Amino acid sequence: MFSRILIFLFGLVVLSTGIATVTQAGLGTGTVSSAAYVLSKQTGLSIGFFVFATNAFFFVIQCLVDPKNILIKAVKQLPVCAFFGLCFDAAMWATSFMRPESYAIAFLQVCLGTCLTGLGISAMVFARLLVLPPEGFN
Repeated sequence: MFSRILIFLFGLVVLSTGIATVTQAGLGTGTVSSAAYVLSKQTGLSIGFFVFATNAFFFVIQCLVDPKNILIKAVKQLPVCAFFGLCFDAAMWATSFMRPESYAIAFLQVCLGTCLTGLGISAMVFARLLVLPPEGFN
C-alpha cells in the first residue's frame, strides 16, 4: 500500500509539472486548468488555489450526482485536491524560467509537457488509489 501511495504522489507531482510546462509555453492550457489560469490572471490569486477550487467544484457536482458515501469521498479526495493545488503552484514556480522565444520551442515545450502529463496520469491510474474529482464521474 505504501508503494502505491508513493506512486500516486509521484503521479500528482509529474502531472502538475506537465500541466505547468504546457501553460508556460504560452500556447494555451488544458480544459480543466484553463478556468484556473484565467481566474488567477484576473484576481492575482495563485493558480493552485483556483485548481483546488475547480476540483472542489467538481467534487460538489460529483456528490450531487452520486450522494452515497459523501464523507468517505470527502476524506479521500479533498486533501488530495489541496495537495494537487500546492503542487501546481510549486510546478508553476519551478517552470517559470520556461519562456520560449519562438513558436518551434513553444511547440516542443508543449510536447514535453504533454508527455509529463501522460506519465503523471499513468502513474496515478497505475496506483489504483483514487481519481481527482473531474475524472470521478465514471
